Amino acid sequence: MISQCHGSRDVGISRHMSAAFVLPQFGSRKREPRFSLPFLSAIIVILHSATHSLAKLTVNPGQDNWNGLRAQGSESDPFIPSSGGSHLQVRNTTFHTVFHAVPGVFGYNHMAMVEWLPDSNTLVAAWQAARAMEGSSSQVMMTSYSNDMGSTWSKPAKLLPDLPGILWSPVLHYVHEESKLLLFYSESTACLRPPKVKAGVVVGEPRWNPGGDIKVVSSFDAGKTWGESQVVYPQAADGGIPKVIANRAHVLRRSGDSTRLLLPFWRERARGAEETQDCPTLTGGGHETSGVLISDDLGLTWVPAGRIADPMGRTWLIEGTLADAGNGELLMLLRSTTDVVWASRSRDEGASWTVPQPLRVPNPNSKLSLIDMPDWGGTLLSALNFHPRLKGEHSRTRSHLSLATSVDGGSTWEVIARLKDDMTPGNCRFHYPTVLQISRELVIVAYSAQHTSDSKDGIHIAVVTLAESPVGATRGGSQELQDAKLSASSTHPDCSAESAALYGPTSWCASTLDTNQWLQISLASASNVTHILTGGRLDSRSDQRVTAYAISYNIGGWKWEWYRGVLQDAAGVEELVLAGNKLQGGIQVNELTDSQGSLGILAKAIRIHPVRWVNHISLQVGLKVSPPPAEVSAVHDEL
Repeated sequence: MISQCHGSRDVGISRHMSAAFVLPQFGSRKREPRFSLPFLSAIIVILHSATHSLAKLTVNPGQDNWNGLRAQGSESDPFIPSSGGSHLQVRNTTFHTVFHAVPGVFGYNHMAMVEWLPDSNTLVAAWQAARAMEGSSSQVMMTSYSNDMGSTWSKPAKLLPDLPGILWSPVLHYVHEESKLLLFYSESTACLRPPKVKAGVVVGEPRWNPGGDIKVVSSFDAGKTWGESQVVYPQAADGGIPKVIANRAHVLRRSGDSTRLLLPFWRERARGAEETQDCPTLTGGGHETSGVLISDDLGLTWVPAGRIADPMGRTWLIEGTLADAGNGELLMLLRSTTDVVWASRSRDEGASWTVPQPLRVPNPNSKLSLIDMPDWGGTLLSALNFHPRLKGEHSRTRSHLSLATSVDGGSTWEVIARLKDDMTPGNCRFHYPTVLQISRELVIVAYSAQHTSDSKDGIHIAVVTLAESPVGATRGGSQELQDAKLSASSTHPDCSAESAALYGPTSWCASTLDTNQWLQISLASASNVTHILTGGRLDSRSDQRVTAYAISYNIGGWKWEWYRGVLQDAAGVEELVLAGNKLQGGIQVNELTDSQGSLGILAKAIRIHPVRWVNHISLQVGLKVSPPPAEVSAVHDEL
């Protein structure tokens, strides 16, 4: 586990600026000219407004440095950060609803899956649904179709409605060689949990434990009709432990024209279920492990392989997702309870797997989805909730649904887009993504929404258009951004100034907790800084964030000036201070204007001075800037 910075709670200076926070006399403010708005992040991203192209440069790059900015504007035209290490960026994203939840009928909708049928240019979506609760007797599988790339969807229909058991986790896979659509699922018939009893009163209804037998059915008419179901891997194997699936099957291209199909699965104990001969929850049931089901005959027969588990027993490792990591290696990413993603690898086409290891990729114990993209040089693309499990009223929140890429076989990752970032208090969840690549530039992300603030519960998709990053893998582009530096008044050993980039796995943490601390962003040349963005520390189980801060800036040399921001809230008005982060996982955006009210201030360096914080001074930061006119830049570069 990553160590945490510790400090006192709810500290900082008083509402009206205590004497402990002494403002140096930097001199009077100058009137800066107004500049145009193509904007870029200074930790660092540049966005050209005319073309919406991006170029981001990493500050003091290393495997722990992540960079990016929060989406701005409408959902159909988000701000898209791109990678310094990746050659991908997101050009456009649109969102569509597959099915809106219907309370009392199908109020619960989850485990979204999507597949592309090339013969008919059709998207097919599938998911599990119930009246109100997962595992209830009303749970079924649903399907819907789209002929316009996800803009509209057909009325949902039940999948395999005549089967006797409770059906889980539909996984779709199209076999191109035979124009055949496979539907994998789990069926529960043995492990039933009795209803809860509180104060002698029965509460709720019996619920089935996830999983059971893994089965498959085939369709040769795009899912209009289905053949007889076949058992791929029975629950009775391995001591009767239920078998569960969640992610897409992976096609491994072998020598010649042969292929190997690998379906990730896991074994999950039936917690709380009644002990029966078919559900040995107390006397046996086997060990909880993950693995793959392997088929070398296009899905006709299957054999299990792998028993992936944390050797120290600290966490379950479930809901594996597979991709080709290059150099003959398969990569499996797994969900855990340790606030980060874990990884295991296979060098023998899935027959055996390495001891799993945690990655420095935050995740709140939630499913993720992984694909490899040969058309992009083997770049790996993952969709996931990019934050650890939060505290307090957000303890069950799953947000910051993001796309991340890796160009080194999955060792390090960088966010290129954030699709959803709702942080409504309660159980708000945009989660359980499934990624599908349609063409080189087009990617579909299906996900479920639950307990949302805007009544958008149900199954949704994001249609994402990829593009080549102007920066490219060599990190070319603007030299003034290439040379940007981060420094600080003090740093904790676990989170240096270089770790302050937004979307990073950690943050800058001060080693001293007082109002004399600062984080400095130094640009190579003077720029028009239009916005400042801040976030809290994401790899800490305790809530660590800056809730108010002041900023100072200079345009070269040693002359610094205070930015005269104003923070207004129920306690009154406070000059010199900007609003910080209200939530651990959110991002606060503050617009900067000059003394005439024009957007932006001319600066070569910005210092952020924390004024109030929760638990510890921990900060992530980004800037939006645009270059000043050439004559202004030339003057100030000489200072």
